[in-house]
Amino acid sequence: MFKFFQKSRIAYVAMSIVLFAVGLCLIIWPAMFAKIFCYLIGSLALILGIIETVVFFVRDISVKSFSYSLAIGLLSSIFGLILLLKPDNSAVFFSMLIGVFIIIDSVLKLQTSFELRVMGVLRWWINLILSLASAVLGVLLVINPFGTGNLLLIFMGISLMVDALENIWTVIYISRAAKQMKKIAEEEAILIVED
Repeated sequence: MFKFFQKSRIAYVAMSIVLFAVGLCLIIWPAMFAKIFCYLIGSLALILGIIETVVFFVRDISVKSFSYSLAIGLLSSIFGLILLLKPDNSAVFFSMLIGVFIIIDSVLKLQTSFELRVMGVLRWWINLILSLASAVLGVLLVINPFGTGNLLLIFMGISLMVDALENIWTVIYISRAAKQMKKIAEEEAILIVED
């Protein structure tokens, strides 16, 4: 279990670094990066959609029953086309999407904060404060009092950076708790063997 946690921790930190970098780019080059981001996501969605649609038609009937690959392919293709054809109008959509993502992530980390407290990890409350602050940023992104301009893109960048830092902080404290639990388990195993 500890090895699985180590691998997932590396993936989580890597994802957080990518989120931080995307947030930083949105702050430094809001309009340009948002357009590039839309083209990138739109292209990936369109390619995925075309692949899923083609796979549906070339796959054996017994395999494709109830697979939803045609629906996924068509919806993904439409989503990709919208992003490619209307990148300037996608900022509000992405702010809502990112806001919902941040809210869900913050609620999960809120639970983690209380679990860290029960495990006796010091400074668990820092994780609690960070998750609440991040949730507020997520709600602001969903509500969007910023309009559609650069201010919205910059706020999205700030929100992504805060969420990424919160992720890294959470990983650090969960790692400490996991090491503490492993040490306790090893000590208990030694006591059992000695008895």
